[in-house]
Amino acid sequence: MNTKAENYKKKIHEVEFIGAKPGKTFCNIYATRVMDNCGTPLPKDNNGNPLLCSKILEQLRKGTGNWKKYDEGLMAQKEANNGYSGVAITHDHIAVITPTDIKVNDIKDIHISQSGHDYFFDGTISKGWSKQRYNEIEFYVYK
Repeated sequence: MNTKAENYKKKIHEVEFIGAKPGKTFCNIYATRVMDNCGTPLPKDNNGNPLLCSKILEQLRKGTGNWKKYDEGLMAQKEANNGYSGVAITHDHIAVITPTDIKVNDIKDIHISQSGHDYFFDGTISKGWSKQRYNEIEFYVYK
């Protein structure tokens, strides 16, 4: 793993997980905190608070900041492997794409970090979303 990717991964690991409470998850807050820690901020409300996933996605689709959409999740993984901040997002969930030295050939194997109902630093898309929802996931990289 290159130095930029190692630094990105370190920044991800510096942010504490936020556990789930009945009926609530905090993936949006966690992802926002991680991206702030990386200096690659996600969109926030007018008071500087994290947005809900649906609102983050809406803003990313509008081309907010330096966030660029990647139609191919494997390309977003390659960017994360090169040290660029990335997220995988649907209207109701967001995860941070994490760098890895493992060859990734399928969307289910893209490496992510997430907090909420289930939280982990280095899991995969298959732990964050069901296979039936893979086609809903959008990928954004801060470049």
